[in-house]
Amino acid sequence: MRTAKFGWLVFLLLLCFVSAEAAKKNSGPYDFFRSARTNREKLRLYFEWSPQYDNNVLKYSSFDKNNFNNGTELHPTPISKLEQWRQQFGLRGTFTRKFFLDKATTFSGYYRWNSFPQASIINYQSGNFQIEQVIIKQVNLKIAYNYLQGYPLRNYTDRDTKIWETARFDQNEYSFKVPVTVVDGLEIEPYAQWRILYYNPYFTEYDASGRTYGSTATYKWEKLADGAIGFEHSEMNNFGSAQITGVDPLHPVSGDDEYGNSSYKEDEYKIALGIHPDLGELGRIKVGVDYLYRYRVYTTDGDLVDDPFHSGRSHNFRRYGFEVGGDPVQNTSVSFRVETEQRTTYSPNPVVPMYKDYKATRIGMTMSYRIF
Repeated sequence: MRTAKFGWLVFLLLLCFVSAEAAKKNSGPYDFFRSARTNREKLRLYFEWSPQYDNNVLKYSSFDKNNFNNGTELHPTPISKLEQWRQQFGLRGTFTRKFFLDKATTFSGYYRWNSFPQASIINYQSGNFQIEQVIIKQVNLKIAYNYLQGYPLRNYTDRDTKIWETARFDQNEYSFKVPVTVVDGLEIEPYAQWRILYYNPYFTEYDASGRTYGSTATYKWEKLADGAIGFEHSEMNNFGSAQITGVDPLHPVSGDDEYGNSSYKEDEYKIALGIHPDLGELGRIKVGVDYLYRYRVYTTDGDLVDDPFHSGRSHNFRRYGFEVGGDPVQNTSVSFRVETEQRTTYSPNPVVPMYKDYKATRIGMTMSYRIF
């Protein structure tokens, strides 16, 4: 990968910083952890485990799934089945201290390793580092860095080498958010994001960069319920497509080797609702539903002859989710989630929807344990 291969060190550096700060105020080698336990507003560290079942891990269309199941693929997919169990392991931490004008500054981050025991070729990792600064009582400022490393898509043919390879990308994302408390319980958070995607050396023609602007409004009604709505607009520029000199007549465009200019514009809408019933001795749980809708339009200048896979193409994406969770024992939270998603593609080229329409369902659990 051409992006920083050591992005996961961000989280370790955060912990080193926290350790150094705590060590300044404590004399013994174990005082750091004692301080963390007694001063809970300063430092938190969590271990997370999230197993998940995915019935279409590569987001194959019905056409592709039929070929996969019948053994009639032109190039066999390098995994044994599309239904996979994912094991995600992670560490998440926060550290709060007053640095500026007696206002709280919170450093937070996580590192997550996503493992597929029966398909290790599609393993990947992700991480985050964020600084949140209180400006005034009602206004905060958040600056964050997120990354995905080695995220797998599917196999394509590299037209330069004619090699059949898994397309992967690294994504680096930088965001700037300003959460504002309008009235008690109501928060509005406008934000801007910039991202860049670099693909593995076989598919540098897919390299892209883009920006997103949006806002989310969240309302919490005491401990009884909460809700959120959001909208964002994104634009992506497939700058790697400048390497393309035209359609190769010996290797026509198909679902196996998507080629052309994949730049696009996209709008996203989301809504979530949750209730928090009190079950007495069992404590308070959360039951929530959420819905996300995206509409994407590809913006290639090529016509159906020059760019048959993207010219006139658009799609709708919908995802529905249901989640229930709570804190069954001290320092431990558990949630269960079911979600289903569907992409419906429109194109004057009938081949495109045949490869790009898909449905997927995921069922999973997330457990978070507070170490200190």
